[in-house]
Amino acid sequence: GGALTRSASSTPKVDRGMVQALAVLMLLAIPFLVAKNAMLRHSVDHAVPVALQPQLDPDDAAALGRAEIGGRGGIDSGSSPQDVAAYFGVGSSIEADLTLPDLSEVEWRAFTHDHDLTPATAEQILDARRDTLANEPETEEGTDGLAGDGFSKDGSVSLIAACANHWMHLSLAIQTWRRVRGVREIVFVDWSQGQHSAKVARMFGGERVFIVHVNESQWVLSQAYNLAASFTTQSRLLKVDCDTLLTDDFLERHQLGEDQLAYYTVSWSDNTNERRLRGVFYTQKKHFDAVGGYDERINTYGYDDIDLYKRLDESGLAVLELDATTMHHMPFEEDHFDALEAANITKSTPTAPTFMVRRNRLLLKHLNSPWNRDLVEKLSSQYSFRVEVGSVDDSGGDKSNPMTIVLAEQLEKAPALADLVGESVTHRIEAEARRLMLHDDCLVPWDILSQVSDKRRVEIGEDAVALTPEQEMSDLEYVSNALDPSLAEGRKLLVAEIPTRDAFSMTVGLTWSIFMAVSRGRVLVVVLPKAEHSVQLEELFDMERTRDRLKRMVGVEMRLIFAHEWSCSSTVDECAQFDHAYMDLDEIFMQTTPELVVMNPAKNVVLHLESIFDMQRPVENIPKLERHVFTALLPTRNLLKVIRKSGDMSEVTAVFLSDVEPMHASLPNWLDEVLKNVVKIRSADGIDPSEKPKVMVNGANHSTVDRANEILESWGTVELVRHQKLQEDGDDAAGGAYSLHHQLVEMQLLLRCKRIYFDDFLPLEWKVIIKYSLAWRKYNAPSLANDMRRQYTNVIDRSRPTGISRDLIYHGYEFRTW
Repeated sequence: GGALTRSASSTPKVDRGMVQALAVLMLLAIPFLVAKNAMLRHSVDHAVPVALQPQLDPDDAAALGRAEIGGRGGIDSGSSPQDVAAYFGVGSSIEADLTLPDLSEVEWRAFTHDHDLTPATAEQILDARRDTLANEPETEEGTDGLAGDGFSKDGSVSLIAACANHWMHLSLAIQTWRRVRGVREIVFVDWSQGQHSAKVARMFGGERVFIVHVNESQWVLSQAYNLAASFTTQSRLLKVDCDTLLTDDFLERHQLGEDQLAYYTVSWSDNTNERRLRGVFYTQKKHFDAVGGYDERINTYGYDDIDLYKRLDESGLAVLELDATTMHHMPFEEDHFDALEAANITKSTPTAPTFMVRRNRLLLKHLNSPWNRDLVEKLSSQYSFRVEVGSVDDSGGDKSNPMTIVLAEQLEKAPALADLVGESVTHRIEAEARRLMLHDDCLVPWDILSQVSDKRRVEIGEDAVALTPEQEMSDLEYVSNALDPSLAEGRKLLVAEIPTRDAFSMTVGLTWSIFMAVSRGRVLVVVLPKAEHSVQLEELFDMERTRDRLKRMVGVEMRLIFAHEWSCSSTVDECAQFDHAYMDLDEIFMQTTPELVVMNPAKNVVLHLESIFDMQRPVENIPKLERHVFTALLPTRNLLKVIRKSGDMSEVTAVFLSDVEPMHASLPNWLDEVLKNVVKIRSADGIDPSEKPKVMVNGANHSTVDRANEILESWGTVELVRHQKLQEDGDDAAGGAYSLHHQLVEMQLLLRCKRIYFDDFLPLEWKVIIKYSLAWRKYNAPSLANDMRRQYTNVIDRSRPTGISRDLIYHGYEFRTW
């Protein structure tokens, strides 16, 4: 806690022989020290209270000293002040020589043993603080190694700050705080299980910074700043964040009289720097105390500052605007800190800040009990305190100021808003807050939001596989976190309306939707056209397992969200008359292949996939990601059971019939053409002609398939293979059309057969699926060097008038082996 540097004149001369002898002793002691250090690491939890454990050993200190911000091309402790200022975009108005710390040189001995600390009450600590400040000599520039110290005995402002583990930014910010003319004291709360921020505060702030360390893992801004304010001794209060830089003349440019009924803060702004300075405020301490300070029931991010300002407004205070040119916010990117792992700091999971603001506002509204002095007495957090009784400085001289470091332990925590209103109410309010944010801030229409589920996930399928925190999120949570406009990585939405006329077009539409969402980095919501019959995609596709397969294949994490139906039956411009959020939707009607679709990166998009365009695209031109998406698509477990009950399909010849008028009359002749080709192929392969070929008939229409089966059965030349009839086929099949469940099973069975024959009226969607089948077979039968071995057709020359009629044309594909 004493001086951190020594002047050259105070360094004693050392005999060279003594140095050599000490070096030998140190080398001999290394094994013992390593073993002792390992023992301490395992036993320290039981040796001393957790809050008093040393948090920075030499290995950690060395790693912290190498810390960088921004990785390559960033800054580190060796960067010049000019480079540091340029990296954070600090303007010329903040004239400070900013340097990053080299913590490997810090010797920190506080909070290591019980006998170093003694219990004290808050009143005793405050009395000692006042006496210390009253008897403190006037500061001379440069007395503690940092030039331009702005502390003054004439100052009447207490600057308060608190954070958890933002010690890199704190090291820069505190250099500017101590230069602000008129600041009498800095009270800093290190709210963390480590003590790195406290070390940095002492390193750059010296004895003039009053430090409180609270050994807590969950950051609670309201409680941390109320604690900091409770230890201030001056009449004015300036609250800043640990990533806020200030100009030297900040207070001179924001005059505040003793009896002035006002407070300073930053209004809402589209400017990123100004918007992130909304938490800074400056007012009389008595005004802050009069409204009870921050509402400690708000124990998560969001709305704490807005709530405080609202209560200050209601108490009669006028709002004055802080000059944004006197402040600067430093962006904080956790992933840019190489020292996080060394400091044993866990990276937080990104949340949705805009949602959290709305959530806490709605919870407070539901409670209908604004924070005040009475609630402070009843509900505010309670602490016990221990103080450092004094420490010897580096030169072995007098003890340093005994009242500059306090260890606080929470005895009682203020109840959280969610605990006060109950779990079910909290869940309902959180869903409402997410939908409000997504509609008002992200411009997602209510028609879509009303269909996005807010039910959290517990397990995957029958295997009860444990989920990650992200997988546990409800669809509504996932969308709100991904789209939150306050996050730098905030994304845009892709609403894809896929066709439902048959399972084949639906599969292609779903494949294209996922491909475009993943390749464009968008959140995907799939909607269906309004139809007479109800379709639940969750009953057709197992998207959890599809997501796992896709992640294994291409390393992409995605979630498919089903919103059931597209409610806007006209254009989005017309629907915007009823919901303004539709105005932000770019409406695209599919008129090309998916890789060529152009989307505005700044807007949400609704994509109508009723039409399929893929006729001229060869297999080799299909993007790898698109083929992988099709390969990853899995039917539900129930449908897979039906598929597997059909048995081995590796020697089966499949026939697929289009539901077109020309085929109805020529069906017997077309089947005869196909069987002639099958007999010819089997003969060439040396298969015994007495062995009947196995044939499975499929098609778009129930009656056409039944008629084909009757024809083949009457001939007696083939062994018919029929797959299990699905319960869902009942009503639909009676009308001639198979259910989507049946068609999806049929498609999967066709892709498992040895040969597939189609007529010349094959829908375009099936031609796309045949192209995808190359990738499908490669994934499911990776031992095959070349999947698609043969292709057959009886088309000689379409341009010849005497060529075979179209209703007799067939196209066949053979896969020789599995």
